[in-house]
Amino acid sequence: MATSWRGSLFLGVISFLFTFLFSIVNNTWQMSLFRAVIGFLVFFLLGTILQFLLHLAAPMNNMDIQSEEDMEELSEQNETEEEIDSAQNEDPLFQGVTLGSLYNGDGSSTKPAEF
Repeated sequence: MATSWRGSLFLGVISFLFTFLFSIVNNTWQMSLFRAVIGFLVFFLLGTILQFLLHLAAPMNNMDIQSEEDMEELSEQNETEEEIDSAQNEDPLFQGVTLGSLYNGDGSSTKPAEF
């Protein structure tokens, strides 16, 4: 599973502490501890489920890059794509020339004009 158990554990511990501290004022310590454990379990499970659903909703944001070589290859691909995009936005290298301007005057010559 692609969820982080540490995030859910942190959420559960925070829930445990708040539930215990607010419950100890009006209840015995055993009942407060019981309610805090239930709060921990509920928030731990909710955190895990929420992380799993977020992982399913955004699979493209969770790319697994295995090594620095993969990271370098990815950056090279991005640079190449940026170069292609910038080249397409520049003036084209080929400029249209009419046939009449290629030949001397009347167009009967088969030799192109010297530039």
